[in-house]
Amino acid sequence: MESSKIPKAEFKGYITNASTIDFAKDGKYPIAVDGTLTLHGVAQKVAANGLMTISGGKPKITGSFKIKIKDYGITGLYIGEKIASEVEITINCAYD
Repeated sequence: MESSKIPKAEFKGYITNASTIDFAKDGKYPIAVDGTLTLHGVAQKVAANGLMTISGGKPKITGSFKIKIKDYGITGLYIGEKIASEVEITINCAYD
């Protein structure tokens, strides 16, 4: 997938239901995220659901979404045979 030529991916987005989260209270909050994923030099809009866990005043976000790699200009001989045509992107981030 030419990761040596284009080694980075970038996601920029925001939590669309942030007003439902009590950032001052520990707990688990379902979140919805809209953003743009840039992969292989191609930017596409994506939406994802996840979970924000607040513990000790520090948020942690987990979630996932699926993409079709052809939407990002990734092609090749083995796509669909040895390399999945749809892949799951997993998000795991924490604020310290």
